[in-house]
Amino acid sequence: EERDLPLALKIGAHRSVNPALLSAGDGLVAFADTNSLARLCGRFPRVRFLATFLSRNNQQEACVLASKFRNLHIYGCWWFCNNPSIIKEITQMRVEMLGTAFTAQHSEA
Repeated sequence: EERDLPLALKIGAHRSVNPALLSAGDGLVAFADTNSLARLCGRFPRVRFLATFLSRNNQQEACVLASKFRNLHIYGCWWFCNNPSIIKEITQMRVEMLGTAFTAQHSEA
């Protein structure tokens, strides 16, 4: 807050689902609890939170939270949501719910 830096969060990874695959063995939680994110946004209204969720199942709830908290920005389609049909669905939902107040895609490259 005092440095005026945004905080980027990637929510929903379950580490070492298959330990034999090392870092490629990570998986996802079927549904991540977004209550912690809502509490963070409410408690720190001057901090900008950028959030993406690994599970397709969290996308609508993320949009609702972003519509309630001005300091929450939803971005990208991460890992298992980064498939053309899912990107299309999620992007359409975000446009309908948030207008242009989101980032459709991002890259870590």
